[in-house]
Amino acid sequence: MENWLIYCAASLMFAAGVVHDATASDADQQIILRGECLRLVVSGRDLTSGCEPILISSSPSVDNIQFQFAVKNRAILTIVGTDLPNPTDDTDQIKLVRYELNLGTQGVPPSGTEALGQCTFNNPFAGKMTLSCEGTAQDKPLSIVFVTDGRAPQQ
Repeated sequence: MENWLIYCAASLMFAAGVVHDATASDADQQIILRGECLRLVVSGRDLTSGCEPILISSSPSVDNIQFQFAVKNRAILTIVGTDLPNPTDDTDQIKLVRYELNLGTQGVPPSGTEALGQCTFNNPFAGKMTLSCEGTAQDKPLSIVFVTDGRAPQQ
């Protein structure tokens, strides 16, 4: 199981384009979080049962935040948002912009869809973190809840 999670994390980082060399921007940060995917509904489609217990959080730019989820059969779901003002010192929010689905199938390009709504999450370095997203995509519900296990994120 541990090897599978490491494989998922590496696959997510490569597929999302977040693996970089030492010359990459300081704004480009990624962390690996472990926990439980309690809900993963995108465009009205419930993917919860196939959601792996790992989440990659990346910031390719100062105002852009992405969350990548490994879904069964090596598919990768990426939620993309822009930073909003922090409600508290230990809580952050993003405005949902789109989601992208990479089925992990050679010859099938990733698909992207506009998403509207927001995500709220707390500091993963301070213990358990909850990522909660509510919105719509293709005029259908988008609802995500992922709770980390409280261990320090891997960088």
